[in-house]
Amino acid sequence: MRLFDPQFKQIAIHARREPGRFATDQRHIAPEKRGGLERGAVWWLRKAQAIGPEAGRWAETLLARAGFTPCAPSWGWSA
Repeated sequence: MRLFDPQFKQIAIHARREPGRFATDQRHIAPEKRGGLERGAVWWLRKAQAIGPEAGRWAETLLARAGFTPCAPSWGWSA
């Protein structure tokens, strides 16, 4: 995907990825606009650990068994 400014000058390019995968350069997303997937597994683990030790262990186990992307729907507990 090619991204252009209002004067049609190319400002970025992103390679095509398989469905469900992202290639956004983190410099292109303001920190306050980053969602859970962009923040990554470490951020989610810290958030779970802040709830309590049991939540932290649950999140670590889930991540170890399934990996980060398949776990994304389970992160709804943090809302």
